[in-house]
Amino acid sequence: THSHSLDDLANATGLSKFQTLRDFTRATGLTPHAYLIQRRIDLARTMIKSGDTLADIASAAGFADQSHLNRHFVRAFGLTPGRYARAVRGN
Repeated sequence: THSHSLDDLANATGLSKFQTLRDFTRATGLTPHAYLIQRRIDLARTMIKSGDTLADIASAAGFADQSHLNRHFVRAFGLTPGRYARAVRGN
């Protein structure tokens, strides 16, 4: 995945960083960082259903490593990606 910053968003919209942050948060209900993490978690959840390894999923979804994926996944869903994988795969 690509790395995006608030500066990138502001430059793309022609707005200040403050205006970009405010408008983005109003439109999505999330800060740009929280939105990006949510998108990465959604991608990881989809990939888990396909049977890929958690290390490959973490990398493909843009997480630094599997523990980074685990931390955010637990915050979002209350269980580890491994437990989620076992539940959706029926193992």
